[in-house]
Amino acid sequence: MGAIIAQSQIPYFDPQFWTRHIVLKDQTRVFIRPIASDDESLFREFLDHITPEDLRKRFFGPVKEFSPAFVSALVDIDYSTAFAALALDEINGLILGGVRLMLSEDQQAGEYAIMLRSDFKGRGLGWQLMRLIIDYAKDKGLKRIEGRVLAQNYPMLEICAELGFGIKLDPQDPGIRLGCLELRQLGLERKNFFGVRHISFQNRSVVV
Repeated sequence: MGAIIAQSQIPYFDPQFWTRHIVLKDQTRVFIRPIASDDESLFREFLDHITPEDLRKRFFGPVKEFSPAFVSALVDIDYSTAFAALALDEINGLILGGVRLMLSEDQQAGEYAIMLRSDFKGRGLGWQLMRLIIDYAKDKGLKRIEGRVLAQNYPMLEICAELGFGIKLDPQDPGIRLGCLELRQLGLERKNFFGVRHISFQNRSVVV
């Protein structure tokens, strides 16, 4: 017979805790919530609004089509090993962007990935979604957040720099930049997602 685990020892994920209502700088009202397994059709519609160039930047190569199995895997999240959230237009309910954080096996670090609708960039949503995963990572007690970014993806590199990521060349691929945010050294005083408006970041460096 297997060992009996006390209920208090079982990690509990409360989706409601990670919902947010935000207003972007163009006054678009956005609802952010964790992704769910029944979001598959909604997510497929979202992918139709991503240009081939933006897909290349996200997946590091050309993407011709997404199989049903691939889309299903994107929305079927095990929240004990990952976190993923969607940003939806509060008026029509369509997805405007998404972000995810895959935890390392020892749950000391997380690798992020983010994607926005190609016609919805430059409005501050990417910055807000990155703030969300930083908030989540700190709540989980992670030591750092890491990510791989194409060298030509200047908007993403700029967001990373603004949020305090150190960015360096990938020694294995000159076309890739490696971003790393050391959470224990992050100069950020935070009570909640939008608890502090004035933020001080340290040790910022960018290689483009």
